[in-house]
Amino acid sequence: MKNKFIEIKTTYKSLILAKRICQKLLENKLVACAQISKIQSFYIFDNKPEIQNEILVVLKTKKSLYHKIKKAIIQGHEYKVPQFISQNIDDGSDSYLKWIESSLKK
Repeated sequence: MKNKFIEIKTTYKSLILAKRICQKLLENKLVACAQISKIQSFYIFDNKPEIQNEILVVLKTKKSLYHKIKKAIIQGHEYKVPQFISQNIDDGSDSYLKWIESSLKK
C-alpha cells in the first residue's frame, strides 16, 4: 500500500477560495484530507522580492488522482503562476494509509 499516496501543496490569497476548492475536492472524493494554514511567503516574482500573506492548502490523496486534482486546482486559480507540487508519501501508519484509501473515489 505504501508509495501509492501523495501529498499535494498549493497556495491561495483568499481563504474563501481555498475552502471552496477543498470542499469541492472532498465532495468528489478526490482527496481524503485537506488542511488549511495561514502562512507568510517570501519569494521572487517578475524579478522583484515579494512578501505575501497566503493560505497553504495541503491535500492527501492517491497518485492516480493527481491529474484530476491538478486540473481542478489550476482551472480558475487566482494566481498567474499557482504553486502546485506533490510529494510521495513514502511511509505512514498502516491505519492512516488505509483510511486515505477508503476515503477516495474507487
